[in-house]
Amino acid sequence: MHIGILAAAAHANANSSPFTIFFNPRASPSEFVVPLAKYNKALYSQVSLGMRFRMMFETEDCGVRRYMGTVTGISDLDPVRWKGSQWHPLALRLLYRLLAFDPKDRPAAEEALADPYFYGLANVEREPSTQPIPKLEFEFERRKIMKEDVRELIYKEILEYHPQMLPYKVLHFDIRCVLCWVTFLFQRERERVLAPKEENNLQLLWPRHP
Repeated sequence: MHIGILAAAAHANANSSPFTIFFNPRASPSEFVVPLAKYNKALYSQVSLGMRFRMMFETEDCGVRRYMGTVTGISDLDPVRWKGSQWHPLALRLLYRLLAFDPKDRPAAEEALADPYFYGLANVEREPSTQPIPKLEFEFERRKIMKEDVRELIYKEILEYHPQMLPYKVLHFDIRCVLCWVTFLFQRERERVLAPKEENNLQLLWPRHP
């Protein structure tokens, strides 16, 4: 599509007069022609960081070709660019800071509460605060656990709910045997609890006569 055709179309649109454009998708860039309905719908599409999107373009090699990508950033929202928006300008500014692509640019909780958007609602001096969690708390994530360690951890968790399994512990135990024994204990306890109730139900159905 030539610049002269675009200028003629813009001039006709400014004068509210009809105009006709003949578009060849194989000879002209498709980004210059977008249906009005799709354009209006795209204005109300809510996008966020990390959202996947897919676009379709017609090329010379094939009829339709899809291109996929990821949203890596969002533009600033303000009442000047988004005139008539129902959102408060301070709220938009705070959201822009919270949704920053780089985590280093995002405010901490105390910094967010000190934002002018929360003026009169939040008091930083009386808000609870604590020190960051030490890295030693996440040491288990870097620890290399072997199969024997996993079995030992499972056994310790079983002992929390079934302490009677402690005498059966051996150095190299089979976890399947332990689980079978726990299942047996559970079934026995279940039968002990449900047996009186089932007997009472049978007496109601078939009462015993002296």
